[in-house]
Formats: sequence, structure tokens, C-alpha cells
Amino acid sequence: MAENIPKAVQQALLEIEQMDIKEEVADPYKIFITGSTTGVGLLAAKYLLKQGHHVVVHARNVGRAEDVRAVLGGELPVVIGDLAQTAEVKEMARALNQMGTFDVVIHNAGIGSSKDILLVNVLAPYILTCLMHKPQQLIYTSSDMHSGGSLRFNSILDGKGVSYSDSKLLLQTLASLLARRWQGKVLVNTVDPGWVPTRMSGGSAPDDLHQAYGSYIYLIEQMQQGAQPTGSYYYHSKLVKATPASADKLNQARLAEVLEEVTGVTLN
Repeated sequence: MAENIPKAVQQALLEIEQMDIKEEVADPYKIFITGSTTGVGLLAAKYLLKQGHHVVVHARNVGRAEDVRAVLGGELPVVIGDLAQTAEVKEMARALNQMGTFDVVIHNAGIGSSKDILLVNVLAPYILTCLMHKPQQLIYTSSDMHSGGSLRFNSILDGKGVSYSDSKLLLQTLASLLARRWQGKVLVNTVDPGWVPTRMSGGSAPDDLHQAYGSYIYLIEQMQQGAQPTGSYYYHSKLVKATPASADKLNQARLAEVLEEVTGVTLN
């Protein structure tokens, strides 16, 4: 198994392998997951594949693509692109559209400390959302830290960057906007995976990895059963409240303007 996968994630992969999971879903979905080579996204892909879904994963480079295929299977479709490079994100959207329309897109990728936080945590999911064919459901990875963030629109426009908490509030606000704008067309929800032992945490965080990716599974299974939750925020498959700033229509409208100005990509 790839050395860059934390020991806790490796253990969780083995536990999924040993689970008695129904291998044939009646109506398998086509699912795309960003950031799916080493942590929560990798575990979600493993579980969904075992259920019988058709999963496309994402890797930042060829080396990571080879690593994830070694874990999940050599024939696994992998889309390669660096989310910090706008041109590569746009090429990812083009490649994904050539595969047809996905049933579910999980925007799982994220970084905690880098000059590229805005690019990876906010601009990349925004661009993919705008350019990809609309799925039945969009799931964005938020964090309880969004409640401590600020909507620093001027910092985005000035290129000054944002904090991790800011990025998660921006993403939470984007998801709330999409849930309202695309109501009746696309289900849009957010998930807080918790502080789990992945590479971002240094592999030593206390929360449960199975609960983390379990929220993705819960939302997909809800959709399979005919339920249509949208505009909701979940922690370990339980409904929780997002900060009110993310639901403010003026904040949402301003965010849409700022993201379009910065990326040159329009949200329809």
C-alpha cells in the first residue's frame, strides 16, 4: 500500500474490505470524488466501489494516480489535475464531461495550510461546478471551523488570500446559494467530516474515519431511497446548523459576483 497513506486510513481500508457490504446495488450511480488518493475521499471510493457503484477518482498527478489504482484497482478511471492550477481544473471539467453526466459529485479535496487554500478549497470546486454537467447531487466538504471564518470578499479580489476557516465559510455559502438557485434540479448538501487522522491532521486526529466518509454514503443512500434533502449540513450523518452568514442572500449574491470576477467563469 502507498507509503503516503496514513496508517489509520490503511487500517480503515482493510476494515472496509472485511465489511459485509451488498455488492450489487439495484441502480448503481456514476460518482466522481475529488481528492480521493489518501484520506476520506479514498475511503468513500473504496466503500462505494464495494457497493457496486461506478466511481471516478481524482489525483493531483500521475504518481498519485498510480498509487490510488494500486489500492482500488488497476482499471479504475482516474482524472488527473492540480486543483491549484485553474487551467488544469478547467481541463478536468472537460475530461469529466466527456464521460457523460455524473449522478453524484463529491467535492472532497481540501488543504489546511497553504497559499493555495483559496484556489483548492473554493475556486476549484466553483469552477468544476460551473463547467461540469449538472449531477443529481452535489456534496461539498465543509468544516465546523466555517463558523469562525469571515467572508473576505475584498481579500479575494485583492489576491491576499484567505484562512482555512474563511475558505470553509465561503464554500458553505456557495453551497447554500446553489441549493436555493438549483432547487428542484440538483440536490446540494455539505458535510463536516470531523477532525480525522488523515494527512491534513498529521494522522493523529481523534474523530472516526468511518463516520467521516459515512456522511457521503448516507446522502447517496438517501437519494437512492427517494429522499431529497437539499441545502443541508451534516456531521457524521446527523443534521447540524451552519452559521447564518452562509444563508444570507446578500452574501450569496456578492460571493457569486466575486467568484465570477476572479475566475472568469459564470455560474448559471
